[in-house]
Amino acid sequence: MAKEDNLSPKLDAKGVKLIQSIIGAALYIGRLLEMMILVTCNDIGIQQTQSTTNTLSLLSWLLDYMATYPNPSITYKALDMYL
Repeated sequence: MAKEDNLSPKLDAKGVKLIQSIIGAALYIGRLLEMMILVTCNDIGIQQTQSTTNTLSLLSWLLDYMATYPNPSITYKALDMYL
């Protein structure tokens, strides 16, 4: 499946820097606790050097998701499995 051409306006250097800083923090959280956001971080990371307003809307979705689920955690449980 081919991607559509992105014809939305490009962001200035300040917008690109904002996206890079937010994605850096989100990747840190994603690696530690919330693995679900890593896919979106990857999609944004691919586009971050040539960011457009579509990239900014995807970043907005990611921030909304992170605000909706503010306390991610990982739970480990012992199993009765013998190897």
